[in-house]
Amino acid sequence: MILYNVRLLPELSNEIATHEGYLEIQDGKIKNISPRKLKQIPANAFDCHGMTLLPGFFDLHTHLDLLGVGNDYKGESLELLVESAKQAEHYLEHGFTTVRICGSNYRISQYVKEMVEQNIITGPTILSAGNILGTSTKEKNSGISSLDYFQDGPWAFIKAARKEFAYGADFIKIYASGSAFNPTGVPLNPIMTEEEISAAVRAAIESNSYVAAHAHADQAIRSCIKCGVKTIEHGTYMSESTLDLLMQTKNCYWVPTLSAMFVSQTDPKERRFWLDRLIPMLKQTSSILNQAYQAGETIGFGTDSAPNSKQYENGIEFQYRQKYAKMKNIDILLQATKISAAIAGFAGKKGEIKSSYDADLVLVNGNPTEDLSVLYQRPNAVWKSGKLVFKN
Repeated sequence: MILYNVRLLPELSNEIATHEGYLEIQDGKIKNISPRKLKQIPANAFDCHGMTLLPGFFDLHTHLDLLGVGNDYKGESLELLVESAKQAEHYLEHGFTTVRICGSNYRISQYVKEMVEQNIITGPTILSAGNILGTSTKEKNSGISSLDYFQDGPWAFIKAARKEFAYGADFIKIYASGSAFNPTGVPLNPIMTEEEISAAVRAAIESNSYVAAHAHADQAIRSCIKCGVKTIEHGTYMSESTLDLLMQTKNCYWVPTLSAMFVSQTDPKERRFWLDRLIPMLKQTSSILNQAYQAGETIGFGTDSAPNSKQYENGIEFQYRQKYAKMKNIDILLQATKISAAIAGFAGKKGEIKSSYDADLVLVNGNPTEDLSVLYQRPNAVWKSGKLVFKN
C-alpha cells in the first residue's frame, strides 16, 4: 500500500520535510519514505491531498472502562467487558494507536488487550496495569470497588503486585497520594510509606516491569522518585526541589494529565464543586509543568480520560498543554508520539515515521506545527499496523 501527496514534518519523519511525498507500507511496517512526488500511481494507493501525516498518538494514562458510570459500576462484569471492547475502537477514531490503561474494573483491560491481539476486535496497542494497588486509607475514602484493592505493609504490596503480574499486567499502578476525583480524597496527602512503594517496585523488577504512581502530593512524588518508580502520574503539587530531583534521576518520567482537570458537568451545584476543586490544581500543575518544560525535562502524554469523553472529542490535552503550560506545538506533538513511545518501551518501533517502524499513522487536515487546533477534532484517517481503521 502507498500513501501519497503527504506532508511530512521533519521532527517526526527522520528529517524528511515535504508537502507532496509518499511512503510505502508492507506487512504492517513502513517500508520506504520519499520526499518526492509519486509519478506512477498504483491501484492501491491512497491520496492524502497534501494533508499532514503523523505517527499514531500515545496516551500513557487512560482508563478504558470509564463509561460514564463511574468506578462504582454496579452492572455485570461481562456487560462491562462488552462495553469496554466497544470503547477500544474509539481510541483509534481520535488517532491514539497505543494506550496505557492505568487501572480497570475487574482487570477488564487485560481481556480487551487479548481480544485486540487475537484480532477479535479492532483497537490500539494496549499496555495494562489491571487493578490499582492502594492502602487502607484509600479504602476509607472511596469504599472497596472493582477498580482497586487495598493492603498495608511492604509484603502485602509485594504479594498484590505479584498477583497482578500473574493476571497478565504489563506494569503496576499504585496510589501514592490521595485522589482528586474522589470528593472525600485529599490530594495533598501521601498515603503510602517508602517501604511500601519500594516493595511494589521490587516486585515489578522481578517481572522485568515497572511501577506507575498516582501522585499529587509533593512528598508522595519525592518518595516515588527515590524508591525507583518509573512514571509519576499527575504530579500536581510538585515543588521546584522535587522537580530538580526528578531531572537528576535516570529512568523516571513525568506523565502530567491536564485534561483530567477539564470540568464538563452541567449541573450548577456539581459544576461549582468541581471548578473549585480542579481549577486550582490545573493552575498549580501548569506552573511547575512549564518550569519542567523550559528546563528540558522528558514529559509523557496522558489524559486520565476515556475515549468517549469530551476530553478526547475536543483534544483537551493538546489544548491545555499549549494554553496553560505554554508549550510549543511541535513539542506537544513530540510528547504525544516519539517521547511517549520511548517512555512506554517502544523506542525504535513506534512514535516516528521511519523505515521499519510500525505503520501506525494519523492524517490531519492542516499543519499542526502552525495551528494546533487541527488536533482538537477527529483526524481524517488513521492506520493501525498499515490497516486503515478510521476514515472521517
